[in-house]
Amino acid sequence: MPSAYPGEPPAQEAEPRQDPYVDQCAESLLAFFRERRDEVFYMKQLEVLWEKKYYHWITARALSLLEGGEIRTVSKKVREGIQPKFFFHRRNRYYKRAVDKAAHTIGRYSEPVISRAIGSHAENLFLLALLERGAQHQSRNSKEYER
Repeated sequence: MPSAYPGEPPAQEAEPRQDPYVDQCAESLLAFFRERRDEVFYMKQLEVLWEKKYYHWITARALSLLEGGEIRTVSKKVREGIQPKFFFHRRNRYYKRAVDKAAHTIGRYSEPVISRAIGSHAENLFLLALLERGAQHQSRNSKEYER
């Protein structure tokens, strides 16, 4: 790439650096899958299982590094807009039933009625926690606050 200024050496194109945490997470995940060769996990499940040690995007990048090697993946459409990615060890020959069972469970909990009920319950819990700490509830679904 030529320099923008005369006399300046040309800029070298550097390869994007790999985050060392991604490599560390990939090693941990590989050991995890080796210990659980007969189990199937989906992306969000693995991100939550490892969230105390690694951020979810670190886990996702590490899983993408492992794909195609010892770790195999398959996606299954659960409903419109929901297609989780499942991960399993390459020696797991009987993964299809576990994938189907997990996909069914994900589909059941992704029903709009269930999601709405869980969201409403979470909202009530947050409001209660704020009230216990002295906050006052002013309005619902408001976009601004006047003092």
